[in-house]
Amino acid sequence: MDQQTVQSSRFGKSTVFFKGKQLFKPLPQKIFWLVGCAMFYTNIAIARENIQVSTNKNLLHWKMTWCWTLPCRNERDIEYGVIQARNLGFNAMEWSQAQAEFPETFVAVCRKHKMESYYCINPASEIKQQLLPAEDNFPVSSQAGGEPPDPDIGKVISHKRRRPCFNQEDARRNAKAVVDKAIKLGFDGIALDFVGYDNLHGCYCASCCKARRDYIASHPGMAAKEAENRFAEECIVKYYASVVAYAKAVKPAVKTTCHIYPAFMPDILYGNLLPVDYCGQTVAWFFKPHWKFEKIKKYSEIVVRDENKYHAHSIGTPFIGFYCGGGYAKDRKTAERMRQEIRIIKDAGAKGIQIVELGHILADKAVSRVLAEELDGSPETIKCINVPQMSK
Repeated sequence: MDQQTVQSSRFGKSTVFFKGKQLFKPLPQKIFWLVGCAMFYTNIAIARENIQVSTNKNLLHWKMTWCWTLPCRNERDIEYGVIQARNLGFNAMEWSQAQAEFPETFVAVCRKHKMESYYCINPASEIKQQLLPAEDNFPVSSQAGGEPPDPDIGKVISHKRRRPCFNQEDARRNAKAVVDKAIKLGFDGIALDFVGYDNLHGCYCASCCKARRDYIASHPGMAAKEAENRFAEECIVKYYASVVAYAKAVKPAVKTTCHIYPAFMPDILYGNLLPVDYCGQTVAWFFKPHWKFEKIKKYSEIVVRDENKYHAHSIGTPFIGFYCGGGYAKDRKTAERMRQEIRIIKDAGAKGIQIVELGHILADKAVSRVLAEELDGSPETIKCINVPQMSK
């Protein structure tokens, strides 16, 4: 070879010759050390800034969307919604209006396009939840039932109405009746939603107060506050367990999923306690302030890592919220942010994902394209719509 490099030191100090002539003098060892340090810290800075695109890992095989704003007047509307969901890359879907008005059509169209159909179940009871007396004057959370920007549980979802107390016998009975209906109609699965508390931590109706006192009394070694929180969490878990066990008894092949909502502030990521097949836990909420990527990464990794901690069959499915229209235009996420959020979930090794809301996604051409690209959909076949009116 005409070019020769003579190594003079184990730290990289070298002299380069060309046709017998010295081209470069040896560089001091200190310069190599300084350059190496600079490159190392530069790479760390880049990694922190681009946390969402660290790998190309993609294990997603179950991809669900929820819908409550698309027009749903006839079979043509349903066909449009299901086809577009499929084009975006989804293979599982819940559609509130379709299940209420055209359930058989929805099931048939989903089956035609290889889309799993899910029937949504919300708790229903004659008994309504009650707040603590002091909470009647607490401010309404800016995040609806999502996790507040700070850990303060002194916020409520709404002062206008109280949600049903799901810790009642009629709540379990009503849910089982809906399970029977969904299975009879041919839905592939059931999707539980709104199983949580108006104040994000507990119900204080008369029956819950009595049951709570009994629970605290039966756990003398537990601090009162811890016992109170454990009781509230166990009420949620028991409701889920009752409904899921019944559904599996009626039809073992029926699939079960949920969106954990409202948030339960004493234990945000409690979803692996639930015996559902696909557990939707929020890792990136709808509203501003949009969550930091570090938080999305942390939550996604926990949801995936601990998915089988209590139920071997459960799959943790990180949940992303997206709104862009009406009163929520100010909360619109950019297409690039949506891509980053999805990639963080992929990097966590998630096998499933939930992204809502379908009508708002289809109202944003750039966001629709990103989803189709990231979820292995068909970007070129997506037909977007005008910004939908919120109807939920």
